[in-house]
Amino acid sequence: MLLGGAIIGAYLMSAVLISLVFPDRTPRIDQYTASRLQLNLSSQLALLLNPKSRELHKNVSAVAALSQSPAMSQIVPGVRAASNEKGTYVTVNIDGIEYTEYTITLDGKPVKVRVPKGHVPPTEEMLK
Repeated sequence: MLLGGAIIGAYLMSAVLISLVFPDRTPRIDQYTASRLQLNLSSQLALLLNPKSRELHKNVSAVAALSQSPAMSQIVPGVRAASNEKGTYVTVNIDGIEYTEYTITLDGKPVKVRVPKGHVPPTEEMLK
């Protein structure tokens, strides 16, 4: 019974992993999954081989934990931030920012520029 459950579990796990790594059942590896796997393997290897990277990893984890913190305060509409002794975490919600849209001519072509309300639009020289 236990062996049957293990075989069924292994089959289901392989079916899910195969669909993630090989999209549309082609022999081509999904680039997103491959890059995530490479990044994960290289970061784990760095943690094992370099003691300094362990401390950096702890700092990054402490700063990333701020994203779930109730200490996140609104700076302006659409921008929230929190900080501690390890670092600062900022989130920007583009849809939450109120902006004014300007059309500026750049190299003879009209370009639409979104500027947060209350701010001065950039000049053509600033955009070059």
